[in-house]
Amino acid sequence: MVAFLVTGAGKSEKVRIITQNESGSEKYPASLVNPTSKELVWFLDQDAASEIS
Repeated sequence: MVAFLVTGAGKSEKVRIITQNESGSEKYPASLVNPTSKELVWFLDQDAASEIS
């Protein structure tokens, strides 16, 4: 399993781009993580998750 811990409003746009696989997401190293176990977990505080619908 791979886990990301993300906090803060400054990361909200990046989290949205990566988790929604938006255009340009590949420029962020986190978007390239593909664990062999297929278990990828995101732990986000409210601010970091604020742009995810």
